[in-house]
Amino acid sequence: MQTLITSDISRLSLHDSSFENIVRRGKHLKLTFDWAKLDNFKEANIDEAIIMGKTKIFLTGVHSEQFKIFDPTDSTMFIIPSLPENYATETEVIGTTSINDDAKSVKIGRLIKENEAYRWTEWSFLFDTCEVSWTSFVTYSEWQNGKLPED
Repeated sequence: MQTLITSDISRLSLHDSSFENIVRRGKHLKLTFDWAKLDNFKEANIDEAIIMGKTKIFLTGVHSEQFKIFDPTDSTMFIIPSLPENYATETEVIGTTSINDDAKSVKIGRLIKENEAYRWTEWSFLFDTCEVSWTSFVTYSEWQNGKLPED
């Protein structure tokens, strides 16, 4: 059964998640991840964190998009190219996620391998609406005991 939330999205963490794909249609983005963590699942009266299986995020009105690749020799320098076409298929997991419900902003940080060197990247954007959905989850306690979400 698919579960959907549309508020208090800042509870979501994508740390150690991997992109499965990114689909862009105009100002809409659909991001699919192999898993994610929600600090609590208050909608189901679960106070502890949950680990979700395949997770989809659907955003509308995406704007003010920025992509940064930091120079490994000087962290204060960066290049702002467009989002690379292969960004979703890069093998490195997500390192940081920042979602702000009030500002309606997202920032995702991760390493990418480019010319045999790893470089830190940050992809940030603003949005109008956001929906997060998943079909399976386990509680954090269950996950610590070895149980995995079944997709």
